Amino acid sequence: MAGSQNESTGNSSTVGIVRSDDGGRTWTLTATVLLNPTSRSPDCANMNLGHGQSYYDLAIAVDPGNPDRVIAAGDLCSVRSRDGGATWENTSHWLPSSGRGTTSRGVPPMISGPLPYAHADWHTALVSRVGGQAVVFGGGDGGLFVSRDLFDADFGEHVHWDSPDYGIATHLMYSVGSGDPTTGNPSLLYSGLQDNGTRWLLNGDNEAIATSVEVKVWDQIIGGDGIGTAVALDPTGKNPTLWASVQQSRRFCRPRARDCGKATRVEKGTERSNWLSITIPSSVLPPGDGEPFFMRYADLGDGWVLSATNQNLWRFRPTDNDAVQFARLTSGPNPTITGCGTAAARTIRGIGPTASPQYTLDGVTARLYGLPLNSGCFAIVTDKNPSGGTVATTTTAGVPVSLRANDANGNTVLVSFTSSVAFPRSAASLGGTDPRQSFLVSSNAPAALDANSFAVIPLPAEVGRVFKTTDGGNTWIPFHGNGTSDLPNVPVYVVRYDYSDTTDQTLYAGTELGLYRTTDGGETWARVGIGLPLVRITDVYISKNGSVVRASTFGRGMWEIQVGSEATQIAGSGDYDRNGVIDWFDLSALATRMGVAPLGNPPLSNPPSAPWYDTNVDLGGANPALIQEDDLTALLLKFGSTP
Repeated sequence: MAGSQNESTGNSSTVGIVRSDDGGRTWTLTATVLLNPTSRSPDCANMNLGHGQSYYDLAIAVDPGNPDRVIAAGDLCSVRSRDGGATWENTSHWLPSSGRGTTSRGVPPMISGPLPYAHADWHTALVSRVGGQAVVFGGGDGGLFVSRDLFDADFGEHVHWDSPDYGIATHLMYSVGSGDPTTGNPSLLYSGLQDNGTRWLLNGDNEAIATSVEVKVWDQIIGGDGIGTAVALDPTGKNPTLWASVQQSRRFCRPRARDCGKATRVEKGTERSNWLSITIPSSVLPPGDGEPFFMRYADLGDGWVLSATNQNLWRFRPTDNDAVQFARLTSGPNPTITGCGTAAARTIRGIGPTASPQYTLDGVTARLYGLPLNSGCFAIVTDKNPSGGTVATTTTAGVPVSLRANDANGNTVLVSFTSSVAFPRSAASLGGTDPRQSFLVSSNAPAALDANSFAVIPLPAEVGRVFKTTDGGNTWIPFHGNGTSDLPNVPVYVVRYDYSDTTDQTLYAGTELGLYRTTDGGETWARVGIGLPLVRITDVYISKNGSVVRASTFGRGMWEIQVGSEATQIAGSGDYDRNGVIDWFDLSALATRMGVAPLGNPPLSNPPSAPWYDTNVDLGGANPALIQEDDLTALLLKFGSTP
């Protein structure tokens, strides 16, 4: 089975299926007669199985017990042939419940029936003989599908497919939308999945589906391609807004108004979505701009989130009546960038924006936002009114990440595919003086370009994929280690500072081969924890006090490590949530571990027993409930003791 040759455009159709009976010396095109095309939509109306995605979605397999029996599949459907390719029948559809999987047969065509369900985007197929029976396996974006009667059912509509994915973590997750132990909702966790919607982790309290088993269950709350997620709190650390996305559309839900763990609700006899859609009016979008497929968010910690269109950065915040405030932070389309290739406007890449801690710049409170752009470029946005509706921003465009590397030709190596920008608490920790000039940039480039010939070359090991600059990108220094324990020389998708470490020495890097951490400011790196597969890390969430880290993976689901269970070497300060202020949240966290619920309310954080044992509050050892004296002293000085 072959697709057309215009794969570089990202839009290729299925040319056809060819057969060889002599080991590949000669080939014949099989007939393209489809006996039961879908009648209510063009999804599966002909043998163009991959439609515009044949560069990505094609699978074919032959029955080893009978070479005239074949299964082929593409993006939306599978087909079978039982006569060596002379005729074909649809045998599955990606969304038959919509009515789009209903077929027709005969001349004149008559309605036949709905096709069975198997998920979209097929990538592999296999026919295996088990006890003399042909068992068909299909692998795609929805996991594994199995049919034991694909070639034996009288009609394609009568084929049965099973999905034996229980216990197999194959989810293609893009993001981590997470609660936090310091704000009392650590069990909140959801993610955007490729082709499998946005899914919510059921905790088993009231959901019958999760009570009979211990294996984690994720329920779909939004369909389609789920991408970005984020939890945004108001300036007091309360009243969360949960953000999610579908391709080219942002969604949000306010838990104080609706049950965000359910996709819909019934209101006055009408089913309504709990997750509301917002779009930027076309009249507001600048010419040439548009909504991207990959929607991402960055939480600003004050009720606002950042999200990007193709060429601009925006700030969003819903009101109590579900109206959404938004403001454009860039004057795009992103300007022509000196030293960054041609004069074309740069698009913001799919990993999306990142936000810095609050700085004091030119005497005012400010934040910096990092935008990875195409062609290895980036932009730094300075926001001198980060909590207001009035925009007061400036954009500093960045040059490509380029380094003089010891490649075979001794030429400059250009590292493209900028993936993320990370800002330290202090520019001094990177050796700089101005936060607008001092930051990290990562790359998920599979290889590099020779700056003179533009030939693709292997990336030298001494170059790596994470770089620091202290002059706004004019020069770059590798940040992958000192040669003793380095990051692997593979694509890096995200770099995050652990802001609970006020010295900027702790960072996490999500790579093609798992999650890595440094605790010495990038001098050495090591894989984090035990059990996390060598898999692509697409997003990393770090709790405010650094005690919990969650990572989404592209193909192995969601993972978590409780860093707070490690023995602490730092004396307690009473500041449990590491926000620099000893406040009610810190008092509540301490009281929870003493067995007292403040004001009779449920505790903000779980007691010291598993799974939330946290040395940020406890001494550990033989008595894990023992409170650190340093924490207790600091809190008593702030709030006073009991009368």
